[in-house]
Amino acid sequence: MRRVLYAAATMFIAAQASAQTADSAGQQPQQNARQNPCDALEYRAFDFWIGEWEVFNQDGSKAGENSIRREEYGCLLVERWTGASGSTGQS
Repeated sequence: MRRVLYAAATMFIAAQASAQTADSAGQQPQQNARQNPCDALEYRAFDFWIGEWEVFNQDGSKAGENSIRREEYGCLLVERWTGASGSTGQS
């Protein structure tokens, strides 16, 4: 998972640098590249995970809630966890 996120972040940074170079040279960057630099199929491999999730233990008790969203022009997946006991975390 970290490799996918690292690759996505690297592509996002490269796309932004390319757009800035085009702007500084007086050229118009491609509108689509600026809006969605990570639209390629390889960035959609974990889209099944996106959503709002309730997480349960094997005994049926609620373990917590997980929120997974695409951010940074679709280049990153951000996970926000809230445990039933109030613990939190993100990745």
